[in-house]
Amino acid sequence: MSTINNGIKQNNLKDRGIPSLDPTLYENIFKVNVIKKDAESSYYFYNTLNSINIPEGINKEAYDEIPLRYDTPWTTLSYKLYKSIDLWWLLVLVNKPDYIFMAKGGKDYKFIKPHYVNRIISKINNIG
Repeated sequence: MSTINNGIKQNNLKDRGIPSLDPTLYENIFKVNVIKKDAESSYYFYNTLNSINIPEGINKEAYDEIPLRYDTPWTTLSYKLYKSIDLWWLLVLVNKPDYIFMAKGGKDYKFIKPHYVNRIISKINNIG
């Protein structure tokens, strides 16, 4: 008989065969479900029903805007702003775009200023 352990963050798993995640990765939003089939086999999968919303009440000083002249992949915009492609998801959460595959040109996009990002990521990673 299998048992399900629901709601463990990947970095809190005791299985040494599962790598730790860098704090900036999108996968940190999701908890991992662990199905133990028997003493020797476990299966892991993300609970992708979890979601994160950036609260409206964040200090406006934490934000800035960037105009885009042409369509730009979120990963490229993330690298331009944060020197990392890993934070593409933060840009999507902040902007709530209708077209999720890339930032459309001819618009201004909000972003969290780089010196606020670590604090926000820390709060996200410590949720539940």
